Amino acid sequence: MQAEDQNAGLHIKFGTVSAIDAAKHMVTVTLDDEDITTHWLMVSSPFAYSAQKYGIPPVGTPVWCLLDEDCEVGVVGGAHYTDASPPPVSSETKDHIAYPDGTTIEYDWDTHELAASVEGTATLTATGDVSIDTEGNLRGQATGDVSITAGGDASVSAGGSASVEAGGDASVSAGGGVSVEGGTSATLKAPEISLDGAVTVTGALIVQGQLSPSGGFAAGDIEIEGSISATGTIIDSTGNTANHSH
Repeated sequence: MQAEDQNAGLHIKFGTVSAIDAAKHMVTVTLDDEDITTHWLMVSSPFAYSAQKYGIPPVGTPVWCLLDEDCEVGVVGGAHYTDASPPPVSSETKDHIAYPDGTTIEYDWDTHELAASVEGTATLTATGDVSIDTEGNLRGQATGDVSITAGGDASVSAGGSASVEAGGDASVSAGGGVSVEGGTSATLKAPEISLDGAVTVTGALIVQGQLSPSGGFAAGDIEIEGSISATGTIIDSTGNTANHSH
């Protein structure tokens, strides 16, 4: 009975947000069909203690309020849609959030689809591990640069094929060694390939095109099937062998 007496003077009123105090999470409301603007009113929130959720209705938002008879004390219970401000979607299975800048977050529990569209920068920060696990495909696309930096080790593993494709230059840089290993074969293909540094081949070296060495020497046996053409002299340990016979 006491609770009924305390709430007996409260009335539901509809209006439009006319001013905002963002720091206090309060607004004033101009009431519909009345030439009255309320005092500062608290805006209801689902969490406001150890767990918190912040969101204040912008100026112009249609809201409903619980007010005393003088419209001085009360609370904004929430926003509501009108003919002038209709819902952004029409669905019985969607949870949809739309922001004034065009950013949207939507989940459809019927199709099990989560979609987020951000009109700006998106940042994910975690003090622990971050995992992305999908039973389908995973695709990432950027019209600008992509940068991945690891303070420790980094690895990429594929159960099937893996490819890296660049429309411009591509580079791999390491402060230590770089290793490329294939279970069957490895192919390096380009119109021109430069190796800058000492090269060690521990297996067979098969050259199917032209071999044009310049300077240096080979330690060990060299077997050539075919002719040797030289613009200079051919020297062995006994001297000039340009006129030797087979």
